[in-house]
Parts: sequence; C-alpha cells; structure tokens
Amino acid sequence: MKKSIIFLMVFMVGCAYNPPIYNRPEQSNLKNKAVLDIPFEQAWQKTINTLFSQGYLIKVADKNNGIITTERKSVKLNETQADCGNIWGLAYTKDERTTHVQKAENNTIITVNTNIEGLFNAIASGDTKQLSCYSLGYLEQDLINNIQGD
Repeated sequence: MKKSIIFLMVFMVGCAYNPPIYNRPEQSNLKNKAVLDIPFEQAWQKTINTLFSQGYLIKVADKNNGIITTERKSVKLNETQADCGNIWGLAYTKDERTTHVQKAENNTIITVNTNIEGLFNAIASGDTKQLSCYSLGYLEQDLINNIQGD
C-alpha cells in the first residue's frame, strides 16, 4: 500500500511539472557583417583560404552569387559563444557557416551566418540530447577578424 501511495505521489508531481519556456535571445545586435576595402576577387579568396585554414570543408562555393556554405564541424563552445537554453553547460556543438561575399561599389561586404546544432551528452544516463542553439556572435566575428587579418 505504501509503495502504491509513493508511486502515485511521484507520478502526480511528474505530471504537474511544467518546464520553463525558453525565450530565444535577441539577435538584432549580432555583429556578423563587415566591409572590406578590397576587391571582390581578393575578398572571395581570403574567405575561402580562412575557412580552409580553420578546418572547414566547403559544401557550396557559388562565386556568381557570392555564397559559401561549409559542412558541419564539431567545435566546443561555451555560454558566451552560443545560447542553448537552460542546461548544465554546453557539450559539443556542430557549426555550419554560410558566408555571403557581396560586391559593392569600391569595396566588398561580407556577411557570416552560423547554424549551430548543440548536443548535450548526459554522462550518467549515456543519452545525447539535441539542443536548439543560437549564436551570440563569437563565431561570426572570429571568422570576419581572421579574414580581415590575413
């Protein structure tokens, strides 16, 4: 009888629990764009070279439309680099980058977008949970800085 009551109480508490609703962070201040005072051809090549030097494999390189997309690459991020909601720290994430290199009148505009897929590895249970993650601008700014620094 006691076991039935304890089970019933645990069951009722479990059913009554409502997990908090996660609100996606505001990304209006994401710094993912830069103007380079170099011609398109040079900016395109610097972008390709930088992505290769960072270990990314190019999935799409459409020079006519100025779009470069990479394959996903595993990287370790922390809570200042990506927001994956309320979880006990970030595990490994996979990041796919789309870079748009756009011709302008006397310069080139580069826009970097990342698509982050977070994976949380629960050691105790051995389970892996996929997380919805949002960039906080670190990856975009890092790529732009490296392109500008070459």
